[in-house]
Formats: sequence, C-alpha cells, structure tokens
Amino acid sequence: MHNRTVFWMVGAIAVAFLCSSAFGVPNQYILEYSNELDNFIVVAHHSDFDAIDDGTDDTWTLEAWIHPRSHGRIYEKGSFSFYTRPTGALRFSNNIGGNATTADNAVSWNEWSHVAVVKGVGSNLLFYVNGVQFGPAIACPTVTPTTDTLILGNNQFSNRGFDGFIDEFRISNTARNPGTYITQSTTSAPLGADDNTIAYWNCDEGSGTTLYSQQGTGFATHDGIFGSVHGGFSPTYRLWNYPTEDLPLPAELTAFYAENGNGVIVLHWTTESETENSGFHIYRSLNRETGFERINGSIIPSAGNSEGPQNYTYEDQHVVNGIPYYYKISDEDINGYETMHNFLAVGIPGVDIGGMTVEEAILNGQLAQYRLDQNYPNPFNPSTTISFLVLEDGEVALNLYNIRGERVKVLISGEAYQSGHYSIPVNMSGLASGVYYYELTGDNGFRTVRKMLFVR
Repeated sequence: MHNRTVFWMVGAIAVAFLCSSAFGVPNQYILEYSNELDNFIVVAHHSDFDAIDDGTDDTWTLEAWIHPRSHGRIYEKGSFSFYTRPTGALRFSNNIGGNATTADNAVSWNEWSHVAVVKGVGSNLLFYVNGVQFGPAIACPTVTPTTDTLILGNNQFSNRGFDGFIDEFRISNTARNPGTYITQSTTSAPLGADDNTIAYWNCDEGSGTTLYSQQGTGFATHDGIFGSVHGGFSPTYRLWNYPTEDLPLPAELTAFYAENGNGVIVLHWTTESETENSGFHIYRSLNRETGFERINGSIIPSAGNSEGPQNYTYEDQHVVNGIPYYYKISDEDINGYETMHNFLAVGIPGVDIGGMTVEEAILNGQLAQYRLDQNYPNPFNPSTTISFLVLEDGEVALNLYNIRGERVKVLISGEAYQSGHYSIPVNMSGLASGVYYYELTGDNGFRTVRKMLFVR
C-alpha cells in the first residue's frame, strides 16, 4: 500500500485562460520560457548598453510585458539584472550585492503585467507596474558597465530563468513614464521603437532562432540568438491574436500529489476540464526551485476534450528510498505547445508519514528538517563527499573537526539552503591522516555529527 505524502500547491490553481488581467496583453506571438538553464536569448555586447549605469545625468528605462508562473530573470547582463522575486517583488541589481527592491506583490503570477524600471536624472529608480508607479523612489545601486552579453529571460549560468511568458522587451536611453502609454484601457500592447530606443524586440518572428531588434536612429542592430549551449533547449513561440482570441490552457488542473512506496513514487492528478489536450509530461528535481528535468519518455495520453473531471497516475520507479523528489506537471496541446502548471508535489520513497505533508511531519517530529549522510568514500585519500538533506528551507552550517575538537575546515558557514539534497566535495590535502568529525547544524537547534577516516 502506498502512503499519500504531500500535496503542495505553489501559487494559484491554473485558470482557464491566461488573460486574467484587465490590462491589454501582447498580440501576435509571445515567447514562452520554462525556467530551464537553456531557455534564454543572447544579445551580443555593444557600447549602446553602457547607457544602463548609475551616473546622475544618465537616464534609461528597462521594460517588458510579462505573464509569470513564478519568479525569474527578465533582463540579465554582467553589470545589471531586472527580475521578479519569489514574493512578487521587482528588483534591479548590479549583480554584486547592490539591489533596489520593491515591496512584495508588485506582480501577480498567471496574469499579464507591464513592468518597468526607470532611472531619471539623479540617483533614484522608479518601478512601474501596468503604468502605475509602485512604491517610492529607491536609490540606484552602483552600476559599472561590462562587456558581458545581454541575456533576455534568464541568467545564462545560474539557472534563474523566467517561468512563463514574455513579450515586448524594450531598452531606452530616456526616463519613460509608462503611465502615458500603459493604461487600464490599453487595447494594443506593442511598445514600438522611437529615437530613444536602444533596442526593442517585439518577439513576433514566430519561428527560427533569431529575435530581431528595432532601434532608434544612431543605435546599432541588436538581434538576439536563442541560447542552446547546455543541451539545445530554447524559448518557444505561442500565437496570441489579441484582442480577438484568448489563449486557453489545454487542461485545468485541480489536484496533483504523490504517494510513497518502497522504491517507487506514484503521482496522481485530476483535471476539471480539458480542451484539445494531447497529454502530459512529468518533470522531476532534487531541489524545490530549480533543475527540473522531464522523466517520462513518451507523452502521457489524456482525454483530449472533456468537460468533467479526469484522473491520471504515473509511477516513477527510478528513485532511491529516503531521498525527497520534487515534481511538476505540464500539458501539451494538439499543436505541440507545452504549459507548465503551478503545482508542486514531493514524495519520499520508503518513508511513511501517515498521509501528512512534509511540513506537518516535521512539526509533529516524525521527520527531521535535516539529515546528514555518511561521507563517501570512507576511508578516503585525500578527497571525499559529504551529502545532506534539507526537507524545509532553512539555514545550514557544516564544519569539520579533528579528534581534539578543533575546527579545521568551514565547509558551509550559516547559509540559507532551499529544500533539496546536496553534496559537498571535501579535499583533506594538507591535513594529517586520522579520524575527523563533521557536524551539520541548522534551524531550531538541529545538530548532528558523523565520523570519517582519512588514510594516506
């Protein structure tokens, strides 16, 4: 018998139509991102982009239409980034610790919003959402121009990609006031290019691997190329004929949860209705936020069209007992377009927590928030790996001590870790052979110690 483990829902239940905002939304094509490392657009560096800095006399605007399923990057360059936070806040960062961040809930998941960060004369930034200034002016962090490429919709190297839809990227060398062109009665989303436009990508190509730019007189052409350096994935186009056509989701998902078995996790989900739905795909990760990869070989067939509830199951037999696995689910329509749902399920094979969620099991003392594994190999010379598990987001410290109780290495120093399974390589070169102890500490006074043997 399987034990029903967890039903976590991140964000709101997927709605029947993507357009749930009263504001105008993009027309023609839009770009869909799926929060994967390879989902990004690369734009070669050019001195035109050096306009984005913190000089008191410099003015600029970064803006786009977004329809996020969760947080992620909109613009990213070595010297700056503009993105949504997990709390719905907007942030402009210099990527070296200097940030300007709005209050939470600036944007909502699963709704179209026009977002902009604007720098006028002086040293402050203004953030706009749907043409309205959101919060007070915030000091602009120091921005030193670099020669890094510009990334649209991701951070190329740290997998902080956008999850959802983006359209109408525009960078300008003037402090625009979105309130003059983004209003409640907006009926056409295209932003367009004028003499102050450094680069404007309307995302209406519909196919191919090049995102063509428009720009004002005197600026270079800044075409973007779909990134594929880590495996060949890239954003995909979706057709959106606003305002005559809404974009229905192939399936309206109402439940998604996991059941634990011995060496197996069984996933269950229910749809309330389906429209031209070809089937489903399952994505899995060892981390709640990132690193999801598709695990089903072929598409999981669906009812196709249905006005009533449909129930489905999928068995993941490639799991290890005691390790938590995080799952997301997507559906694919008859045109091959894929939509990721805002549901997250987690299963821990071989663990019986009596139908409780992970949070409930931790509170009731049936699951520890952390787990420290035995290092491997052990004995070793001179390198080994220490693995540990974080079931709920928390702070982690990992230290290494000799037999006299003296700390000889700080492996992790009180850092915040998201739920997931982690492995830390350890090299003991320069230390004497013998017995050592490694200690993991965490929130709520958690502490556990294991022993390892270094043999030269």
